[in-house]
Amino acid sequence: MEAAADPRRVVRNPDPRSQTGAIRLVGYSPSAGFVLTVIIDPVDKAGITAWKIREPALG
Repeated sequence: MEAAADPRRVVRNPDPRSQTGAIRLVGYSPSAGFVLTVIIDPVDKAGITAWKIREPALG
């Protein structure tokens, strides 16, 4: 939820790497203290998975 609320978030809809049309969201989570990539189901908007992005991806 925090990553989705980030005003500087990036949303790819659909995610270019998805074979199912999932949505990719990249945003900062203050609670976690880092930037997350979140994969979201396009039908019910539920989170499928999430991970901390690697440093090179920040550039």
